[in-house]
Amino acid sequence: MADPAGEELTLAVKAFGKDGVRLCWQLARSTPSTDTMEIQMRHTGPWITYSSLPIGNELSGVTVVKNAGSRMPVPRSVTWRLRVGKSQTAGVRVGGKSGGGLEEEGGGSLSACGGGAEESAAPLERRAQASGAEVSDETLQQHLDTALCLLRVELNASTLELARTSVADALAFDDQLSSLSSERGISKGLLFQSLLEELRQAGATHAQLDNSAGKIEGAGIRSASSLGISLSVWSKLCLQADALRNLVRIKIADDNDLQTARRGLEECAACFAMVSAAAAQRGITESAMLEALAPFPLS
Repeated sequence: MADPAGEELTLAVKAFGKDGVRLCWQLARSTPSTDTMEIQMRHTGPWITYSSLPIGNELSGVTVVKNAGSRMPVPRSVTWRLRVGKSQTAGVRVGGKSGGGLEEEGGGSLSACGGGAEESAAPLERRAQASGAEVSDETLQQHLDTALCLLRVELNASTLELARTSVADALAFDDQLSSLSSERGISKGLLFQSLLEELRQAGATHAQLDNSAGKIEGAGIRSASSLGISLSVWSKLCLQADALRNLVRIKIADDNDLQTARRGLEECAACFAMVSAAAAQRGITESAMLEALAPFPLS
């Protein structure tokens, strides 16, 4: 699943048009890299390398794959997976999502499946909002797909404001963690782990809590009293930590995870600002803008 450098690769596959798919991916890594992402597909035989995509230092993105060859299986009927460095996703079909880890299998080449065409969309661009340039519906859809790869909430006309508020609250919580960890002289990751342990001891159930317990054993978990934090503030922090782990799809347990989540949340906030700006440019409401885009929520 994760390599020694601490990478974890996740993938969600969704239908695109009549005969295409969107591959929404996110990479949690502890250090920058300039890897190339290898897109692989499988119909009934072995895994075949569809194409390779330079990703630079990006941590998330959306790649659109369209059917462009009579000998190539319709994309929705095949299974997809990604590889970046030593990280690898499991095979995923349309409507599914997965985290890293799968057996090694033989590969092939793009020519073996008759060719194809792809379009890639970079992660959310914060400068697009400031430029004032009108953003196309396709670009907005791709950015919303990227946000959907991170968030556990649907994005539609009735849930946009809740998602926007949840992201803003999560970013504010991360700021508070940074401030408290600096004041108390501990890492932000350890502070967050202590909050997760408090939740676990209080009986909260979540796969992330079980996973985190293994990482924090013997790590010097702190309590509210040892950190000089009032119980009322500590309880609020626990609730905010609980909200964050339920908001994002990635596992959060240490400083690197928090940094990755922060970047993703900032991208989501930029996406929401982009939707707002696009709606204003078109003279319609944000709800109408989302209804026109009709994003497909991840389950």
